[in-house]
Amino acid sequence: MVASQVNFTIMRRIAIRFALVVLLPMTVLSVAMGCSKHEGVRGDSAELSAFAQQMLSEVNRVRTQPKEYAEVELKPLIKKGDQSKFQVALQGCYKALLTTEARKPLALHDALMLSAQWFADDYVKTKKIGHIGSDGSDVGVRVKRYTKVFGSYVGENCQYGLTEARAVVRSLVIDVDDDARGHRWNILHDKYTHMGVGFLKTKDVPYGSVVVQDFGWKHF
Repeated sequence: MVASQVNFTIMRRIAIRFALVVLLPMTVLSVAMGCSKHEGVRGDSAELSAFAQQMLSEVNRVRTQPKEYAEVELKPLIKKGDQSKFQVALQGCYKALLTTEARKPLALHDALMLSAQWFADDYVKTKKIGHIGSDGSDVGVRVKRYTKVFGSYVGENCQYGLTEARAVVRSLVIDVDDDARGHRWNILHDKYTHMGVGFLKTKDVPYGSVVVQDFGWKHF
């Protein structure tokens, strides 16, 4: 199945930085989640919990085994001599991960799960890519609704159009349309300790789905 996808990232450390990522066609596999018309599921649902565990596993593959991830997930996609935008980003990512030191694995955090799912559900209201909610909130505000333990050290990735954890993380790591590679930066940030995952699939929004990853550094 060929899907259109969009990635969007935010990093907040006192200040907020945005990076917009535009459309990229990619062959993906569909996750078997029994999605209904509106598949926004709450942080305590079994489906979201299973999906979050899959997402956490894929993110931690990149963090704890970056070189192996590059060889297994990225190298088979490389086409020598192809200088398309996707291939340039892919090959750059492959080379970068080969020289990246392993990071500690992340753990799921209930507050980040709640903030991520709130924003995923909110996509039905805004129908806009980005990180500002229908109530004007950004990721820092949303996380603080549920916990203060991360302070201002939080980040967020949003991916639109893919619904399978492996494909979502691969897309964010390659980060084809963000010259600053902000999605990859969030996934590999050595200070982050926790993450949360939100998911929504519905015909009522552009691209048909959104995955939200919220990150935090629990440093006190």
